[in-house]
Amino acid sequence: MFSFLDLKKENFIIFNHATKIHNLIVSAASFEENHFSHKIFATFCNSLGHLHGQSYETTKPIYLSRSRFSGMRKFKNEEKIEEHLSKMGFDIVHPQEHSIEIQLGIFNPARPVCGFIGSAFHNSIFSYSPKGIALCHGDRYSSNFYLMDKINNAKISYVQTPSLQKNSDHYGDMVIKDPEHLSLFIYDLIKSRIWENSNSQKTEHNHGVIEKYKLISIHNKFLLVEKRTGIVTSKNEKTDDYEYLYVNFTDKNNAFIESESKICLTLQGESRCLRKIKYDIYRDGNFVSFLNKTQNRFLSSSPDGKLMCDRKELHEWELFKLVK
Repeated sequence: MFSFLDLKKENFIIFNHATKIHNLIVSAASFEENHFSHKIFATFCNSLGHLHGQSYETTKPIYLSRSRFSGMRKFKNEEKIEEHLSKMGFDIVHPQEHSIEIQLGIFNPARPVCGFIGSAFHNSIFSYSPKGIALCHGDRYSSNFYLMDKINNAKISYVQTPSLQKNSDHYGDMVIKDPEHLSLFIYDLIKSRIWENSNSQKTEHNHGVIEKYKLISIHNKFLLVEKRTGIVTSKNEKTDDYEYLYVNFTDKNNAFIESESKICLTLQGESRCLRKIKYDIYRDGNFVSFLNKTQNRFLSSSPDGKLMCDRKELHEWELFKLVK
């Protein structure tokens, strides 16, 4: 998607054609996967939903099922969830069995949509201010959902799924151990209108800060975040387009990283896009290292300035210095 309201000086292209010089204006992207989003992207997608979408006609809560979907992620016993929720007054919807027009209109601010987090939730962008519940496994989900929700006034709560376990070592092979319990869990969340509670959205870490420092990589570069995109990087010095990243210690073993103005951070290897990212701390003399305990990966900085949270072991690039 392209936003013609977000023109940048660097997007002017000059080329030679038939001995004449032409200036072209190429717009910047309004949405970049896992990196950033602009309000115009939601406005554009909302207009597509308004023009081409057909509302799924029901006043009941909707449960988006994957039980007939041939994709990678499977949830054993999901059919039993459908049976229980249907008796509780839910409409069971299999998105792939409907037209594109209907899929554009499944999300609606007038009634909630719930289901396991996945591609079907991307369709929420075609309706302004949708509401519902996304069932997650662990606390890992694509930051694309967060980015779309923030620009679309979405009221979607992301919750941990009880009684959901891995069924095998194969990615996405899950089993619902107690379908009745999970069905009641979903029903209670819908009844309580959990999406109206701001604390139910993607939660951030609100610990008391003991110490606060800037960060320098082992390559003597400051850790910064680009204001426009939220992408985390390291550079020799800060410019007007960047802000410093700070590490805030809550105790000697835990800390979170954030920018001065609480920009939503985008970091390769992190599954979430948050204003604060929590880490476990490892100390080595004058250096510290940061471990994402959920993913069991260390934060790393390469000489070219790229930052990633993808290292299984501690080496030199995983070391950082603290500066007041």
